[in-house]
Amino acid sequence: MSELSERDRRFAEAIVYGDSPSIVGAYRDTRPTRASAKNARAEASRLWRSPGVQAYAERLRADLLARGRARAAADRERIVSGLWREAEGADRASDRIAALRILGTVAEVDLFGPDRIEVGRPGETAGSAAEMAASIETLLRDAITEHGAEVEPIEIEGGNPGDPPLREAEPNNTTHQNAQTIPDSEPFTPEGADIIELPTLKLDMP
Repeated sequence: MSELSERDRRFAEAIVYGDSPSIVGAYRDTRPTRASAKNARAEASRLWRSPGVQAYAERLRADLLARGRARAAADRERIVSGLWREAEGADRASDRIAALRILGTVAEVDLFGPDRIEVGRPGETAGSAAEMAASIETLLRDAITEHGAEVEPIEIEGGNPGDPPLREAEPNNTTHQNAQTIPDSEPFTPEGADIIELPTLKLDMP
């Protein structure tokens, strides 16, 4: 198989990376041509189906998928580590319970699977980390609200610029009518409340 020309490589990259809206657009963007629309479609289709271009496009896709999976694994570790810090270090038992519930949800709901991976040109920041952080924030907010706590923003170390901060609970200035003052070492069980059975945490790290 002969080596692809620079134009043919840019043609494949424009299609795989989504820089052009169609293969005809990629064809016109990567070479000077005055071909009619009909001839441009025929030439673009022929070039795209050629073995050399298809093989190069497949390598590009494989590289993007590998980068996306590595980024998703790093995002998983960063978010889970932040939740564990909250679960282990929160002053309020209700906050610890909420963080543990979210950890169980992360283990059961695949927020980090291949379908969540977004790809673009190498070096571009995908939106997956921001979307996952927003999903975790929503789950955490819902869980904490059940215990009467407010949600304040914090940043988790290692995030990408522009990513929204993951949020955790901070105690508010009001006291729940059934709240009890208990040492951190004792289990939290308000009067008349059922013991919460937390889901088993099974993190399947890529």
